[in-house]
Amino acid sequence: MRFRKLPRNLRASQDLEAAERALSAVCMKADNPQSYTGKLTSLLVQARPEQKSTLLRVLGVIGGTNALNAVRSAANDPNAQ
Repeated sequence: MRFRKLPRNLRASQDLEAAERALSAVCMKADNPQSYTGKLTSLLVQARPEQKSTLLRVLGVIGGTNALNAVRSAANDPNAQ
């Protein structure tokens, strides 16, 4: 599965919750869920604040060192919203 970008209009809480459940389910069904970490992390750069929260929660579900580092980096970002 490929993640290219998040739709810019993905903003409503119900849509974000549905996206989070879907992304988490897809990643966890993969043979190597952590293989999605890089792509999800790259999406953080272009994501709106409400979308970043969704992506960070998915990274938390995936787990692993790289996902943890991405979450830590976001938590320490002085420009975080």
